[in-house]
Amino acid sequence: MSFAIDRYIAGQPPYASKRGRKDIPDALVLAGARRARNDEGTAIFVCGNERLRKAAEAEGLTVAESLTDALKLKAISSLHSNAKFALWWEGHLSEVVKTIEDDQEALDTLLQDILVNVVAGATLCQGDIPDDSHEAFVQCAGSFTDIKIKWDQAESLGEGLMSVPMSFETTIDLDFYVYRGDAFDVPDWVSVSYGDFEDDHYFEASGTREGRYTARLVLEFPEAAMEITPDLTEMEIAVEDAELDDFVE
Repeated sequence: MSFAIDRYIAGQPPYASKRGRKDIPDALVLAGARRARNDEGTAIFVCGNERLRKAAEAEGLTVAESLTDALKLKAISSLHSNAKFALWWEGHLSEVVKTIEDDQEALDTLLQDILVNVVAGATLCQGDIPDDSHEAFVQCAGSFTDIKIKWDQAESLGEGLMSVPMSFETTIDLDFYVYRGDAFDVPDWVSVSYGDFEDDHYFEASGTREGRYTARLVLEFPEAAMEITPDLTEMEIAVEDAELDDFVE
């Protein structure tokens, strides 16, 4: 706790300024990461906030922006649990990629359920959303279309683990709030639930948009891939780092 307080008074990272109260949570997170590193001898700090990540790096922590980036670190990739599989994987990655690429229609079907859990329930930020902070909660997502996987950019994250850039489009239902003074001046796609103009400063609002996302597809293959053609049903499939690029008009 003293670390966070000392930095708070001095205005040192991760605080943006002296006595910057909004940065107290970041300071507590950094303090915890330092303790973990000191207790365990090593630690990898995964954080999407650039300022907090730089502050952690200045403290001597190994940092990564995402789990995908963390898996690329030498400290992780060198921990091969199975040397035989690691050697096979290194020499056959391009063949594995081609096999999965040829079965992308089946993969697209499996991704429908996976992407619902990735998109729905998330909070996104986009300039067209008439919320004060331009943020909205994704209540639900429809079918996923125009799924594009950049197989030529596939990369290994260690034996049996592959990461591939991807993009897709989907219809998303958004919930957010609009200031009462702006309630009659919102885009056509926004529906406002008008409340009491005297007591309520903000009104609930919602809308449906088509969104274009970018993400990373992560595939984990079993060791059996050395002996037989990989089967999609036997793999661990995940989508990480999904971000809204823009709304589709």
